[in-house]
Amino acid sequence: MKLAYLTAAAVLLAPIAFVAQPAQAFNTHTVILTGTLEVYDHGGLFGGSATSTDAFDRRVTLTHNRPRASVLVVECAGGETRAELRVTLMLLGSEVVSSGPRLRLYEESRCDNNDLDDENWPVAKNVALNTSRGWRLYVSNDEWGSYYDSADAAFAVTNWPGAGP
Repeated sequence: MKLAYLTAAAVLLAPIAFVAQPAQAFNTHTVILTGTLEVYDHGGLFGGSATSTDAFDRRVTLTHNRPRASVLVVECAGGETRAELRVTLMLLGSEVVSSGPRLRLYEESRCDNNDLDDENWPVAKNVALNTSRGWRLYVSNDEWGSYYDSADAAFAVTNWPGAGP
């Protein structure tokens, strides 16, 4: 009797193994970041204002053996106001790429300073395979005399299988 139940169970479960095929996994993903980072320096009471823009297009290769990378875009305006956009990327097991940006604004008498005035660090978003996800981040300085200094980052993260387009 037990043999009949085992045989019936084997016959009923056998087709499931052939129907439920695993999804195709891509060994390599090309992640493309395209956008702009614009920095505005107010210039103070007696100085002139300045704007500087970096239109960037960066490509990163992620694999399941090397699933993490980070992209850094730095721009300076007026010799005093610097913005840093860092996007951390991680390839997840489901062929999805997690993208986590962080925009920081520094302002002092030179661009190579560590006087952090503002930062925007939102929660990471996932980017499915063959899709893009847009981001818009803004930071500004609220110190007296520098309260118009700001940075604006607008960019997209695209997750392509293989070598990409």
